[in-house]
Amino acid sequence: MSTLITITTATMTFFKKTVPSVASATVPDALHPLTYLPFHLASHHMVARTLPHKHVTYPLHLAFTLVQYAVEHYIEEVPTLAAFNGAFVGIAVGLVTPFTYYRAFKLTTHKASVWAALAVFVVALIVFKGLDLGFPKDDPAEQAAANLDFAHSLWHLLIHGILIVNGLLLSYGISWNARVATSVPTSPGSIAHSTLSPSRRTRKEAECLPHGAFRAQWPKKAKAA
Repeated sequence: MSTLITITTATMTFFKKTVPSVASATVPDALHPLTYLPFHLASHHMVARTLPHKHVTYPLHLAFTLVQYAVEHYIEEVPTLAAFNGAFVGIAVGLVTPFTYYRAFKLTTHKASVWAALAVFVVALIVFKGLDLGFPKDDPAEQAAANLDFAHSLWHLLIHGILIVNGLLLSYGISWNARVATSVPTSPGSIAHSTLSPSRRTRKEAECLPHGAFRAQWPKKAKAA
């Protein structure tokens, strides 16, 4: 009898170690943090296309993106930066984003796509932040717990997918070497194409000429008969 009890106990111990429980089988693990890295890098590149002085701003924005990614997805591994998680999100949403859209409107050749990107961003921010679906947490402890939650990881992946679409709309029509157009001084030759009446255009031309030159070109009066 004791031998049978020993065999039964050993068998039950073996199955406990090898067969997963129903709870663990129904609740999968969250997505691996590296899943989100390509999305962060792609979004960075599309946003950086709108920035001026890319030889400086591109690497700076890349560094900001990588630090934000590490703080957001490896918050337990970088506890010294964990407290800045909310600040990084605030800077990205409240500072970088408005400047990015301002630059996009100045540079793009297709303003409709920028308006569409702005609409997508505002709607996504209201929905995901308002309903707390996959949006980064301000509290480090909550963010660490959310990184282990499977549902949160899926919602967060959806947010990154929407941001990719948003970035494509934003950067569409912006070339890498795009420059903000500056006003060009009016050339004297353009006065000929002016919509002013001939008399007013003559006065305008006279104002542009030196006093002596203007006097020299004035027609001489005919001698009285």
